[in-house]
Amino acid sequence: MNFRLLIGIFLLFSAPIVNASEMGIQITVEYSKSADVFELLDNVSNWWPGFTSDEYPKFWKKNLKSNPKDEDFFKKYKSIRKKHYNDPDQKEQDPLKNRNGLFSNSGSLAADPYAEAFYSSNTLEESYIKLERILSREDLSFIKTFYQHFETRYQTIIQSDEREFAGSIEAVRKVFEQKGIKDYFNKVARFYNSKGNLTYRVLYTWWPATHRTSASPAGQYLIMRNNPIAHKNRNDSEIIAHEIIHTISTNQPLDQKRSLTESFLKTCPIQDKLNKLVILEEPLAVGFGQLLFSEKFKPNQFSLSEDLYNNPWINTFSRLLFLPLKTRFEKGETINQGIIEESAKLCFDLSQTAKLFRSK
Repeated sequence: MNFRLLIGIFLLFSAPIVNASEMGIQITVEYSKSADVFELLDNVSNWWPGFTSDEYPKFWKKNLKSNPKDEDFFKKYKSIRKKHYNDPDQKEQDPLKNRNGLFSNSGSLAADPYAEAFYSSNTLEESYIKLERILSREDLSFIKTFYQHFETRYQTIIQSDEREFAGSIEAVRKVFEQKGIKDYFNKVARFYNSKGNLTYRVLYTWWPATHRTSASPAGQYLIMRNNPIAHKNRNDSEIIAHEIIHTISTNQPLDQKRSLTESFLKTCPIQDKLNKLVILEEPLAVGFGQLLFSEKFKPNQFSLSEDLYNNPWINTFSRLLFLPLKTRFEKGETINQGIIEESAKLCFDLSQTAKLFRSK
C-alpha cells in the first residue's frame, strides 16, 4: 500500500498485543520520540519526491521561519539518505519479471536501515548509537548537527504528541487485545503459506493534514501519520490490520508468488493497465485487513457500502472478492487452493465491464 508517511517527557506506550504461538506474531502500538522527529524532518527534506510527502514541507514553509543555512543542511541530508536506501525489487514494475509478482516486495523488508535506526529506538541518542554501524564518522557527526540545527522548530510542532496520541494508542490496543486476534492472524499466515516470526511495531507520528490520515509500512514497522489534534482518539485498527496483511503477504515463498502471478495474469492480463500492487495485493489486504477484520472484531463498523480505499479498482474488486475470500478462508483453504483462479475470473469480468462503458 503506497501510501505513502516528537519532544517531551518520553513514556513508552508499549505492550505486546498479540503473541501467537504458530507464526510467532508480536505487535506493539506505541509512541517513539525518535521516530516522530525522524518522520517530520525526513519528509520536510523532501529527499525523494513521491516517497516523502509534500504535506510536510508545505506546512513547514508556511508556519515556521526559515534559516539561511537550512538548504545546505537539507542538501547534505538528501545525499546521505539516498546513499543508504536500497530496495532491489522496486525498479522492476512488470509483475512477470519482478520476483515478487503481484505481491508485496521482499526487498522492502531491509531497504532502509537508516530509518530503522529511528523506528527501533525511543530517543535520538539511541538512534545515533545504531547509526554508528551504518554511517561514516563524518556523516554521523553531520546528522547529529542536523537535528540540533532544527531542534527549536521541530519542538514547537511535536512537543505534545505523546500526550495527544495516548487516546488513539489505547483505543487500538483494546481492539487488538480481543480474544481471537492471534488465531485470526495465524490463520491468515497459513492462508498465505507464510512462515517465520512477525514482530510488528506500530508507531504514531505527527502529520500536518487535518482532512485525512496516512500510514506507511516499513519492514517490521508501521508508521501511523495522524494529526494529534484533528485525529485525537481516532481508532484506526483496521488500517494497522491492513498493513499487517501486507507484511504477511511479503513473507510468502518467492516461487509461490511467481506461480500465483502467472496463473492470475493468464486469465486477467491487466498488468499494463494498473500498478502491480493495485491489481491483487491491495484488494486482498482490504479483504483480510479491513472487511473480514472489521466483521470479526469491529462488527458495528463493518460496511461494504463505504469507501474502502482511495482507488476505484481496489474499492470495487475488494467488494467482489469479499464473499469468495471469506468462504474459502473459513473453510481453511490456502491461497493455492482456488482463490487466485476465482479472483482472476472476477478480474476479467470487471475489466470487460469497463470496456463496455468506454465503447459508448
